[in-house]
Amino acid sequence: MIRSIFILLMIGSLLLSGCTSYKVLNRTAVIVGMGIDFDSKKNLYDVTFQIIDPTEKSKSASAGRALPVIVFSSKGKTISEAARKSTEKILQRK
Repeated sequence: MIRSIFILLMIGSLLLSGCTSYKVLNRTAVIVGMGIDFDSKKNLYDVTFQIIDPTEKSKSASAGRALPVIVFSSKGKTISEAARKSTEKILQRK
């Protein structure tokens, strides 16, 4: 009885497992650099992200060029506000 329950649990776990955290790699941007500047005159933070766009990598690799780097920058009253604005720009681009 215990053996049959164990076998059923093992078969069930194999059938129910899958790629639940599956991400398409060509839709994923890789952040390779981040800069934070503070403008004391305007009292604003400037957050800049440098990302590698994997959709352009295959095109540039065949041409012998370096990795395609894209820069997104935005300003905000706090670092998190400026980072959120830059993230929105990145997501709009996709």
